[in-house]
This record gives sequence, C-alpha cells and structure tokens, in this order.
Amino acid sequence: MQNTNKSYKDIYFNLQNENVIVRNIKIPNIKKRKDIFGMIENEITQYIPIDIKNYVVKYNVLNSNDEDLDLQVILFPKIIIDTCMLVCKQLKLRAKALNINLNILQKIINLDIIKEFGQEAIFIEEKRNDFILNIAKNRTIQESYILQKNFQSYEFAKGLLNQNKDIFYYGERLELFNEILSDKYETKILSLKENIKVQSHIDEVYEENINYINSIGMII
Repeated sequence: MQNTNKSYKDIYFNLQNENVIVRNIKIPNIKKRKDIFGMIENEITQYIPIDIKNYVVKYNVLNSNDEDLDLQVILFPKIIIDTCMLVCKQLKLRAKALNINLNILQKIINLDIIKEFGQEAIFIEEKRNDFILNIAKNRTIQESYILQKNFQSYEFAKGLLNQNKDIFYYGERLELFNEILSDKYETKILSLKENIKVQSHIDEVYEENINYINSIGMII
C-alpha cells in the first residue's frame, strides 16, 4: 500500500479454512430466532467438542416444511474476527465485509453470470495446502467441505465427483488437478458470461476466468 499513490478507506476480508466450521443439520421448525440458535448449539456440540461461545454463528435455511428446517450452519471463530478488527485499527481502514468462500460463490451464482451453469454442479477451489468442494443444488450451495491434500481426501472427493454431472474448477492448478481431475473427469474452468472489469492500482484488469473468484466476488 505504501508503494501506491492511492488512498484506501475500506478493507474486505475473505477466509475459509479448517477453523471455519460448516455443517448441515436438521431441526424442528420453530419460529423464534433465539430458539433456533439454542437448537443449533445443542445439535452442533453433540458431535463437535467445541465451546460455541468462541464462535459467531450464522445459518442459512436450505429447505423447510411444517415440521423441519434443513439448515446450513457456519461457525466463524471470534479470534479471527478480533484479528481482522486489529488489522483495520492498525491500518486505519474500515472493514466492509468478512466473507467465506461459499458466500462469495453463492453471490456469483445468484447474479447468474457463470458460463454453462444450470441448476446443479460441484465447484472445486484448489488452494496451495488444501481445497474446497462446494456442491450446488437448485442453484444453492447445499454442502461445503474444506479438505487437506491427502489420499483420504482425494478418495472422498472422488465419491462426490462421481455423483455430479457438471464439475467446475478454479484456483491454482497444482497436484489436485493433476491427481484426480485432468484425466478422469470432464472439468470446466469456471468462467463468467462476460468480462468483469476490476480496478487495480496499476491499471484496469479484465478477468474472464475466475481464477481468483474470492477477490472478484467481493467487489462485484
């Protein structure tokens, strides 16, 4: 930032790693929001040994009927939020958003700008040390998995890939692509229907392939 002539006021954060917990649960359909959070806490802590008070809890309703709610629950560690706020304070910037990858991908799906995407697909984001699998059904991210790059994760991923017709890939083409994608599955590089214009401090950059979906998704 010191090497640019621009003055920045806002900062966006994006993070989805093994510390961010994403789980799908089913609970009775109740109307009061505070009761929903109580049931989420009971359901989550039955299976995961955590102190839920150390997390900010968000949820999305995936499906509902008169009896049940299918929820996607996201638990974000408060210590990470505190760290982000400390960064803002030190840099004298205003925090605009704190995103996780699946939220950004859902935003792009909602904007209907992904080429060749219909209703259902699996999206693979490869990072240097791990990878994220997001499964979309009815144009909604229903499942999200953060997986380490090892044999067990690859076998788990293959089981999911075999159940999905459309597979979209973005990120860095490293061992995951070479190991299980390039020769075994028909994989599409995630691309937009039209170029997205991104303003950088050097020049205007046009991106068609979303190799860095998180950066682009936070600003469109």
